[in-house]
Amino acid sequence: MKAIRPGPLVGRGLTSDVFEWDAGRVLKLSFDWRARDKTELEFRISRAVHNSGYPCPAAHELVECNGRLGIVFDRVNGISMFEAVARKPWLLPSASRELADLHVKLHSLKAPFEIPSQREQFERWIAAAGDLSPQQLEAARNTLEKVQPSETLCHGDFHPQNILYSSKGPVVIDWSTATRGNPIADVARSSRLFLGAPIPPHTQFHIRWMIIFFRKLVNKIYLRRYFELRPGSPRELEFYEPLQLAALSAWRSQRVN
Repeated sequence: MKAIRPGPLVGRGLTSDVFEWDAGRVLKLSFDWRARDKTELEFRISRAVHNSGYPCPAAHELVECNGRLGIVFDRVNGISMFEAVARKPWLLPSASRELADLHVKLHSLKAPFEIPSQREQFERWIAAAGDLSPQQLEAARNTLEKVQPSETLCHGDFHPQNILYSSKGPVVIDWSTATRGNPIADVARSSRLFLGAPIPPHTQFHIRWMIIFFRKLVNKIYLRRYFELRPGSPRELEFYEPLQLAALSAWRSQRVN
């Protein structure tokens, strides 16, 4: 493992900074509060997903900088789906359908054995949920016991800001929450993010307005397209609502995702 100083900052997310690295690569450097084993797990997951053939950046090595652990990825030169729609709002319907197409393609894959189980993720959410009522926690536990197991590759954070448009087509990034589990649970997670994910405080006013105004429309188009391509119904997502409440609480309480 290398201990090196990175180049200029090129982006920032909820759990990490992204810096320039060498030619054609970037360093995703986790914040110091993030547990090292989470970054190590993300590295293993990212390599496994890339080897599956799904469009995502290759992960090359772990590096350390000032006590922070990071991953060197291939650089994707292109804007996100979110940025594309922000610039050209009339693209929103087609982008929402494309998002569903990419999710369906992902859910056609069996998860590599390195990917952790979705049930483990649900258990972490429930354990870290600090501001739910006893009734809400009990509902989450009851739901967990009824979840049907599956071996499908699930992303866990599938939304327009994690889709980048490269010269070779869309690329999906940020596999830190990927699991081996039920695809409908993964769809429920995306739907909840579309409808209720907090908007970062630094978001420009017109972008904030656009998110608030178009949230429901994105969700509606995405779900309609997804269930045109795969069996099922949006009504199935209601089953996972107690677990999604636990997920939001876990992030608010302990930054568990």
